[in-house]
Amino acid sequence: TASLERALERAGITWPAIVREAGTHAGRVSGLAHNPAQVAAMIRNRSDYFVTSFVNFRSADLLFRKHRVFFIGKRHIFRHLLHGMHWNIHAKNREGFRPGDPQMVAEEKHILEHGLPAKVTDVLEAVRETVGLDYFGIDFGIMPDGDVVLFETNATMNFFPFSEMPCFDYVRACLKPAQDAVNELLYPEG
Repeated sequence: TASLERALERAGITWPAIVREAGTHAGRVSGLAHNPAQVAAMIRNRSDYFVTSFVNFRSADLLFRKHRVFFIGKRHIFRHLLHGMHWNIHAKNREGFRPGDPQMVAEEKHILEHGLPAKVTDVLEAVRETVGLDYFGIDFGIMPDGDVVLFETNATMNFFPFSEMPCFDYVRACLKPAQDAVNELLYPEG
């Protein structure tokens, strides 16, 4: 419709764009639209929808990477790095996409042990200050030039569960720092 097209234009939406019903989680998207008519076709009821310009964050190796960090008190805790061939990556996809791949494991372990690049942590700290909460999670991608693409910030983001596959046991290294951060937040005097 013309009013939808005007609203998308005013919002500065570029194409393609992700269409998602408000209040849905776990990666349930209506789809990727390439024009206002496709957006209109995806809106099937009177619910509210988010329309977000898609940013192609595919890496040079043709994989998409989704990082998750939790902010707990003054700390940020790296939770995981997921890889996939599709942009809509979720933890449930971890076990089905090259589980235990040595290169992907090494990449994720490196971040768990050494942290994220300074350019990324600077952006994350700016997000923390803007959000202003003691606890929340953030999902994001990193562009080849190091810029951060924010997917979601959420005060109820899932920290659990962990994969039951032994090849992913190393990810549990984030538990101790998270527990320490929670204790610092709840018992600041020690």
